[in-house]
Amino acid sequence: MVDHSTGSTTIFHDDIRIATNVRLRNGDRAVGSRAASDVSETVLRRGEVWRGRTLVGNQWFISEYDPIRDYSGKVIGMLSVGLPEDIYTEIRNQVIFSFFAHSTACALSTLAPCSANSCISSYEISSSRLASGTTRGSAE
Repeated sequence: MVDHSTGSTTIFHDDIRIATNVRLRNGDRAVGSRAASDVSETVLRRGEVWRGRTLVGNQWFISEYDPIRDYSGKVIGMLSVGLPEDIYTEIRNQVIFSFFAHSTACALSTLAPCSANSCISSYEISSSRLASGTTRGSAE
């Protein structure tokens, strides 16, 4: 479990969590647990930064893992920070809903009310212009 407002922060020695604010279901800190193998491969073996989605406990996070190096440059661990993904998906969903609502309102506002008589009149005018060969904007 992680506090939704603060996200997660973890220090790893090699791939073992040695300091963290991530908690297990029983409330204890998740010290001693291991990092995912793909993260370990990228950060510990290749010395590169890893960014992506991680499952921390039972919650998805947008995370970054950076190598921690000793004085000689050898990678000896990782620093991980993550923010709960649900914060971003909630914002994304709000933006999508707002866009959809705005688009729908704009589309509906362009439709003029059409009574039966005005529709028939428009149809008759269009039909008579087509039959006579004249169209709107043509020179007579």
